[in-house]
Amino acid sequence: MTFSRTIASVVSLALVVGASEAVANKKKAAADPARAAYLRGAKLFDQHDYLGALEAFKRANTLRPHFLMECNIARCYERRAQAVKAAEHYRRCLATGGSKSPRASAIRKALASVSARIGTLVVESRGAGKVFVDGREHGPVPQRVKLDRGTHIVEVRRPSGATVRSSVDLRGGETRTLRLDVSAHTPPKTAKGGAAPSPARGETPATPARRGLSQVWFWIGVAATVALGVTTAVVGAQTLKANDDYEANPTQQGYDKVIDRRLLTNVMLGCTLAAAGGTTALFFFTDFGGGRGGARERGGDVASRFAGRGEFVVGVRGRF
Repeated sequence: MTFSRTIASVVSLALVVGASEAVANKKKAAADPARAAYLRGAKLFDQHDYLGALEAFKRANTLRPHFLMECNIARCYERRAQAVKAAEHYRRCLATGGSKSPRASAIRKALASVSARIGTLVVESRGAGKVFVDGREHGPVPQRVKLDRGTHIVEVRRPSGATVRSSVDLRGGETRTLRLDVSAHTPPKTAKGGAAPSPARGETPATPARRGLSQVWFWIGVAATVALGVTTAVVGAQTLKANDDYEANPTQQGYDKVIDRRLLTNVMLGCTLAAAGGTTALFFFTDFGGGRGGARERGGDVASRFAGRGEFVVGVRGRF
């Protein structure tokens, strides 16, 4: 009985001591924000919340810089597969005191491990330009960039605004050279008698100014309309003659001939009207000015002329 009471007393005392230490730690953390941030980071790291732990360790290191905190930050980046950032903070850890600590060997080993997962991309290009990888600027070309393994979007942006991009899949420890050539021309401008230079390979070409249709199509429409109109007139005259013959001498054969002629006349008249409508539409889309304003100016001139006479105008405008 005495032994049982003794064990119970010891356990109670241990619980009281543990509770007292917990209260003391909370008081210390409340009085020391750096310690509080570190404890929060350590807890989140054990819970595999590496992003939350990273933010907490950075907060602690800002409040009280220490080389071991740099190592903690590096460990978070390493667990998030960001080898470049991890290597950067392991080096800071060594530079700020880690190289003289008993843990120097372990820190260097961790640095060597993450460095083996880093790839090197050498970006080259003709002319001036800046290198962007995954949207982040890395400086002018040529540029040597350390990257985490995986797929990356690489761009070279020229001062003129021209951009060429490519996707590259980089492995850890690999060194690769990527050449992205951008032509040295400035963005195309409208010039008399000259065409804009063609874009370089891989470059997104500038959208050219829209122009009207060739005059050939308009004149083809005119010719077709005239030909159909003449044919319709001839067929119509033949229909009238057949009708007169039938009235002078009514027969079944004459009646059938009149019906056939009327049908043919109606078909030809419909084709003529369709051709005339198409030709009218082509008029507003045809470039009669040799590229100087084209169909849009032509349509505007026609509208202004008719509007000046006080007539109602329905403008047909559009683009192909």
